[in-house]
This record gives sequence, C-alpha cells and structure tokens, in this order.
Amino acid sequence: MKIGLGIVLALLIAGGCAKKTVTQETKEELPPQPVAARVAPEPAKTLEGPYQAVVSYDLSKSRADLSAIEDEIRKATPQQYPQIETKLLEVLKSPEATVAGKQFACRMLERVGDQQSVPVLTALLEDEQLSHMARFALERMPSPAAAAGLREALNKAKGKLLVGIVASVGQKRDEQAIEKLTALALEPDPLVARAAVAALGKIGGAAAAKALEGLGSKAPQSLAELVAEARIASARQMPAADAVEIYKTLTDGKYSRPVRVAALAGWISASKLPERVKLILLTIEGDDEPMKTAAIGILTPNANSELRNTVAGAIPDLKPDAQLRLLTVFSDQRGTELRPALLKIIGANGDAAVRSAAIDALTTHGTPEDVPLLLELARKNGAEASAAQKTLQQMGANGIEEALLWLGDSQDRDAKVLIIRTLAARNSRIAVPMLMKVVTGTDRPLAGEASTALGIVGGTEHLAPLSEIVLTSEDAGVRRSAEGAIKAICARTADKESCAVVILPALEKAKSSDAKIGLIRVLSRLPIDKSLAAVTEAIKDSDEKVRDAAVRELADWPSIAAAPPLLQIAKGENPTHAVLALRGYIRLAGLKDRPAGERVGMYRKALETAQRVEEKKAALAGLGDVASVEALEILQHFLTVEQLKTDAAIAIVRLTKLLGASQNARMMALLTDLRGQAGLENARGQIDEGIKTLEQIAEQTQGYIVAWMTAGPYTEAGKNGGALFDVAFAPEKDEKVDWKPLIRPTDAADLWMIDLHKVIGDGNERVAYLKTNINSTRAQKAQLEIGSDDGVKVWVNGKVVHANNAARPLKQGDDKVKIDLKQGSNTLLLKITQGGGDWQACARLAGADGKKIADVQVGAE
Repeated sequence: MKIGLGIVLALLIAGGCAKKTVTQETKEELPPQPVAARVAPEPAKTLEGPYQAVVSYDLSKSRADLSAIEDEIRKATPQQYPQIETKLLEVLKSPEATVAGKQFACRMLERVGDQQSVPVLTALLEDEQLSHMARFALERMPSPAAAAGLREALNKAKGKLLVGIVASVGQKRDEQAIEKLTALALEPDPLVARAAVAALGKIGGAAAAKALEGLGSKAPQSLAELVAEARIASARQMPAADAVEIYKTLTDGKYSRPVRVAALAGWISASKLPERVKLILLTIEGDDEPMKTAAIGILTPNANSELRNTVAGAIPDLKPDAQLRLLTVFSDQRGTELRPALLKIIGANGDAAVRSAAIDALTTHGTPEDVPLLLELARKNGAEASAAQKTLQQMGANGIEEALLWLGDSQDRDAKVLIIRTLAARNSRIAVPMLMKVVTGTDRPLAGEASTALGIVGGTEHLAPLSEIVLTSEDAGVRRSAEGAIKAICARTADKESCAVVILPALEKAKSSDAKIGLIRVLSRLPIDKSLAAVTEAIKDSDEKVRDAAVRELADWPSIAAAPPLLQIAKGENPTHAVLALRGYIRLAGLKDRPAGERVGMYRKALETAQRVEEKKAALAGLGDVASVEALEILQHFLTVEQLKTDAAIAIVRLTKLLGASQNARMMALLTDLRGQAGLENARGQIDEGIKTLEQIAEQTQGYIVAWMTAGPYTEAGKNGGALFDVAFAPEKDEKVDWKPLIRPTDAADLWMIDLHKVIGDGNERVAYLKTNINSTRAQKAQLEIGSDDGVKVWVNGKVVHANNAARPLKQGDDKVKIDLKQGSNTLLLKITQGGGDWQACARLAGADGKKIADVQVGAE
C-alpha cells in the first residue's frame, strides 16, 4: 500500500457516513411531513388577507404580512398544510404576483408543499429569477414526482440554472438520474461537469460509485481530483466491505495527497478493529508526514476506547519516532490504558527520548505504585532524571504524597533530600509533621532541606513550634534550619500581624544570644511598626553580637520607616555599624515609590554623612535615577570633587532620559562642556550617548513647549471641572504657589504631550496649572497652538489671551491663539480643567505665520 499526504478536513469524516441532505443555500432545516398525514386540498379560493398582500409584495414594503404567513405555518398541523399550499400556489399562478412575492411563496412551499406543487414549481425551474427557490422547495418534498420533475429539468435547463438543478438532484439522492448525470459530467461546460460529479458523489451507492469509476478514465484531467473526492463521498454511503475496496484504490500514489488522506481515513473508519489498528500503526511508522497526522488525528479522546487502548498497547513495539508521536497523543488522555506500555518502555533499554517521554506520561497515567521506580530514576543524571523529578512533582493520582512519605523512612540521605524537595514542590501539607521531625534532627544538611520545605508548605500555625526550636536548641545547625523556615513563612504570609504575635513574644523570652539573634534575623520579613521597634530596641542590647545582628537586620529593612534610625546609626561612633546603616539608608532612598523630593533629600543627607568614598559614590549613582532638577544640581556640585567627578558625570548622563525633555538646553550645554573636560576620558562614550539622546528628544519635540512648572491639583467642593474653569485659584491671584518642575515619566511615549494624570496625580473634577518662561530677543507677534483635555485658559504676562471651557479629547493645535511677545522675559500660564477620563495638554510655539520661530528660548526655571 502506498500512503501519501492529505487534508486535515478528511479526519472529520473518519467516524462514518453522513447521509443528511441539506443544501448550502437552505436557510433552515425542517423534516418533510409524511404523505399519509395529508388530506385532499380544498378548491382554490380568491386570495385574501396576507396572501393577497404577498401578490404585490416587494422588498421595500413591510414584512408584516409575510411574518403572519410564517407564523401560521409554524402553528399549523400537517393536516392543515394542503390548504396553505393551495393559497401559496395561487400566488405563484397569479399574473400580478411580483418576483419577491413568488420567491416568498416558493420558500414557504419548502415547508408545506407536496405533490400538487410539483407541476407549478417545475415550471419555474427555467426562470432565472425563481429557479433557485423552486428547486429548493422541490428538494424538500418527499413525493417521487418532485424528484422526477427535477430529473426531467436536467434535459431542458442550461448554464447556471442547470448547475443548480444538478445540485438539487444530488441532494435528492435520485439514483434514476445517475445515467444523465454521468453524461453531464462529460459536458464541456466546466461548471456543469463539476456539479454533476459532485451530485454523483452525494447520491452515493453502488451505481453512483460505478459511474464515478468509469468517469475516472473519461473525464478531463481538470476533474480528476473532484471525481476522486466524489468516489470517497459515494463510498461513505456504501456497505463497509464495498467501501473499503474503493478507499484502497484511492490510496494509490497516482492520486493527490488530499485524496489519499481522505481515502485512508475512510478505509480506517470502514475496517474492523484489527485492520484499523494495523492501518494506523503502519501509517504512523511511514514516511509521509501529512498521512501520519491524518492517522494520529483519528485517535482523539472521543474515538473508540478499544481502538485507542489497542493502539496504545502496541507502542513499545514501534519505531522510536512513532512511539514519540503516540505518546504525545495519549499522554493527556486519562481514558486510555497507557500505563502498561509506559512501564514496558521505561523498563527496556531503548531510545532515551522515548524513555523520557514515557516517564513524563506517567504524570497523567502513573499510580502510587510507580513512585519507587520514579524515585530511583530521579536519582540518576540526565534527561531521564529530570523527567522523573518533574513527574513526581506533578503526578495527579491520589496517594502519591503518602507513598513518598512512606518511602522516606527507608531511604538514604540523598533519596530523602529528593523526597523532601518533591513534597515541597507539591506543596504537601501532610508532609509537615515529617519535616518538623527532620528539622530537629541531627542531620544538618537534611534539616536544612526540611527547613526550606517548611518555608513552602508550612503556615503561621507552625511558627510557634519552630520558634521554640530557636529558643531551646543548642545545635546551631538546627536553629539555623528552624530560623530559615520561619523567615520563609513570614515572608510569604500577607498577614504580618499574625506572624508578629508569635515571633515578638518569643524574642522577649529569648535568654541566649544565639536565640535572640536567630529571631532578630526574622524581623525584616515583618516590616510593621512593632517589629521595627523590636529591632531598634535590640540595637541597645548589652551583647555586642546581638547589637550587630540588629543593625544588620535594620540595614535590610524593606520599608522607608527604617530610614531615621539608620541615619542616626550612620552618624554614630561605631564605624562598622555606621557603614552598614548608611548603605541601608542609601538603599531605601532608591525606593521608586517615594516622592522625588524626599529621595533627593535622603541622598543629600547620605552625602553629608558619608565618611568613605564608596558610600558617596553609591549616593551619587542613586541621584542619577531621580527625575529632579535638584538632583542635577547636586551632581553638578560634585563635578568639582576630583575623586567623585567621573561618578557624578555618569549619573548626569543617566538623568538625560529623565530630564531631557524639560531641561534639554541646559543638559545639552552641560554634557557638551563635560565632553571636553579633562579627567572624564573614561566617561566620554557615555557622554556622547547622552548628547545623542538629547538631540533625539529635541527632534521629537520640535516647536512644542516641554519645559514647564506645575501646580495643583485644585478642587472646590460641589463643583465639577467645568465649573472650576471660572474659579480663580492661587496661580491666578499672585498668591504663594508651590511650583514644581514638570518631570515626565520615563515611559512617556509622546514627549510633546503632558499627561497630567501621571504628572499631577489621578482624579476627576479638578484643575492644574502649567507655567513657563518665553525669552524673546525682540518684541514680536507669535502663535500658540494648544490642545487640551478638557478646558484651557491661557495667560501671557498676566493677561488672559484665550479661554475655552471645553469637554473634549486632546488634539494637537485644536486652538490657535495670536499672542504678543515683548523683548526679554514673557510668562506663559495655562489652566487645564478635568471632568473625567484622560487629562492631557500640549502647546506649540510658532511664528505669527505658523512656521518655526527661531529667536526665542523657553525655560521653566
């Protein structure tokens, strides 16, 4: 047998024959009513009501009357159909009836029509406007006359009408039309020929199959593929034994891969179980990838369980590639009996990749009985060991953890370590008693593993016994193990108070220095006020080792609350503690969630306190990450300190991305100056990159004002953003204002745009102010192009020049305002309102003609 490529669609038909006859154009599928249920129709009457309305219906009119007829049909019994049929036929016979009305009548006859409709409908088959609706109605009618009418029309119709009628004959599965369809399949019109071939396939059965077989040698090459597909469709409607012979023929190499795949799927489906299994295995071991995919696709979870289990049982005897493919298919199918094959593969000295795949498949198919084997494999090296470890960690069968615990009593240390790690990975709570026992044991390496595992599976209820170990054990290793478990539990427990109510009393009870130190080292995992108070109190302990542990723990404190005591220690006389504390303080200054001003203040204090160059360099590096003009000024100061000059310069370069938009000119001048200074040769490459970044930022913001000072937000109870437009706040009244430089977020994509939510803060029903200075070399007229979300009011040198109390999205240049600039300094002030949603603004300065303005400088200082 030659096996080749196919189409995945063929797999959909592998389950058997589909004999339902529904045309693609049929809107809804209703079963034909039995002839015996029908009664003789009444004589025709004059049309009235909705039926009369159908006569004059066109698509521009209401469908109310049509809907009334549809509703009548839905509610009617089969005995009432003939009366409705008669009225619909009168519509079709009426010379006044519109095309739309007749089409509707045909569509309704699909549901209620029978033998008396056949002559009227067959007469319409050659009408280009009504043929398709007429044939749809005939397709649904059980009367032999309907089939005969369609069959007779094959001799009259031409072109597209004939194509449609051929399709309807196929849907009727009219075996009496086979001879005529065979002749039409040889017609020169390709559409007719193709339709005839397809219809033969739909009719199916022995006679159609024989006709199609004969066409295989007579039809033109352009139809060869369609003839083969039709033979497959025909075979699906035949007895299995006869169908198999056709399928076998079509798997020959002379046919296309799609045909061969479909034929293979049909062959497998029509065969008895032993032959089906043989075909599947033979195909999967073959060389044709698409055919392999077709065969494998049959083995879905919905496929026959006996078939799947038989194929699964044969896997150990296949080639490695076939084994891997089938293991992939069955590994997640819980309903397939795969375990015996897996154990056989693992027990054999076969392909390593196949063995690893079999081990992996035990994740789904393994049982507690397989745990010893997997544990043995997991202790080895290589891919199989990794696969076994992963399987032990993820096996879903009940009793796996109990099996691991039972084995733990009889294994050596290496196996116990593996068991403990596996139980931790499985988050096994039932392992806690065993782990507590190991933590207090004499095997220190094993106790450490148990401690780590307890940190994963233990809970706050285990803190008390673990703390007792720290308090009472004389073995340093045991204490360390218990301490490690406490740290891990406290670190991942969200409720820090529940941990503190156990740990802090235990610390107060501690008598020995070792016990105190062990519990002090836990406190940074509980960064709450009580814990901070306890660690600062421990710094006063009479024991130097306890004090040292407390300072180190404070230096690792994760919250800003530790900053004041750290700074105090950094100023103390103990040089070791001072260095530790100052490093901790500098680390806290780097917390990105703190305001920029607070962070700069902390770095300034660190620089004032530091006695060593190392800590000063750390503080300077931190300043390079704070988007603040004040940070820039501090760094500029340290450019004069020879030991710190390079560090300050590199930090300034890092500030380029943060301040490059609002302080572009200033930073460009600074970096240009730094590039030529002696002593900065090692930083020159970074300085050049900073200059390039500034140039790119300037290009992106061409003409837009990006240097601003900000104030706000301002609100007033009971007033929304629109009402606040006319409320004068401090910036409008020459009152004291806390102006702050506008610093864009590092992730700002559009530098021309100011996102006030990110600059000022989230909120609705508020306003904010933006202020900058425009320095002009001469008195001149200029233009402001403003966009705002929502409203905007503009002052130039204290005079309102524009006001638009809008509620709108941001759009560049929405408002264009002519302004007068005096020679020298000009103050520009914007008020931006916020009702809800986005809160944004932008402003571009141009000449009076709207073109680039060259003789001005904008700065927010």
